[in-house]
Amino acid sequence: MAHLRLDAPLDAPPEQAYRLARDFGAFRQWMRDIRSLTVVESGPGWQITEWRVARFGQVYVWRERDAFDDAARTIRTHLLGNGFLDHFDLECRFLPEGTGTKLAVEVTFQAAFAAPLVDLVAIPLVRRNFTVLTNALRARLDGTS
Repeated sequence: MAHLRLDAPLDAPPEQAYRLARDFGAFRQWMRDIRSLTVVESGPGWQITEWRVARFGQVYVWRERDAFDDAARTIRTHLLGNGFLDHFDLECRFLPEGTGTKLAVEVTFQAAFAAPLVDLVAIPLVRRNFTVLTNALRARLDGTS
């Protein structure tokens, strides 16, 4: 099973950064690969979302359960299924750091087949998605997006 820890500074208070990251409805506006993102079901502190994302000339579809811990400013995501990954869990924490925020992300995942593809494809994609998300959050926080 692959495990990644990624972090990045954000120049905004943790509450503000968390609030923007929690707004899944806005993701499509600032992440160009997303074709659609639909909240399928929701309740207090959680939602199930369906994603359609274009990559490598294909459109990939999956559902995930997202849980929100507002007090801890943490978003936890669990993949409900997509055929390529057996397991995918992600935790995003928005931590105070100086006058801004440290976005700390932990990801664990395992491929359903062809485990070598995890190192060749999945890990670089997770890193790329983290960079895209971080850059988009920065743009939204400074008002340029």
